[in-house]
Amino acid sequence: SSTQIRGVGPPGVSVALAFEPRRRCWCSRATVHFAAMGDSGHDEEEKAGLLANTQEAIYGRLNGSSRRLDATRRAAIESEEIGLNVMSELQGQREGILRSKAHLHDVDDNLGLSRKVLQTLGFRVQANQLMLMLIAALLTVANIVVVFSKMQKFAAYIPFR
Repeated sequence: SSTQIRGVGPPGVSVALAFEPRRRCWCSRATVHFAAMGDSGHDEEEKAGLLANTQEAIYGRLNGSSRRLDATRRAAIESEEIGLNVMSELQGQREGILRSKAHLHDVDDNLGLSRKVLQTLGFRVQANQLMLMLIAALLTVANIVVVFSKMQKFAAYIPFR
């Protein structure tokens, strides 16, 4: 299937353009209608010259359009390559962020565990200090009782009266 465009060029000239996908180009056909211009006064050279000028103009426009299409196609391909590169970089950054997030969760879990261990150690330190104070108080009371009882026995041997 081919796409066709029909139009009218200079007076008396009809133009037909067809895109041929297999050849990937536009092909043109110009037809000069000399009957509308009064065929009697024109000779074959004028007909051929008019037809050649029309075809040259059409081919010139088609070539210019083809160059612009090629430039646009190259720009689109370049833009697509840039887009793919950007997407690749973004994918790499996403993976890095996800790894960092996983490490952050691991560190957070370890900090929670460390906090619990430190709290347990703190409670044990407080319990040990309390037991130490109780033992010190008990020993002090025991020493006072021993000293007091020794003083009473010793006082019984000393005559004060």
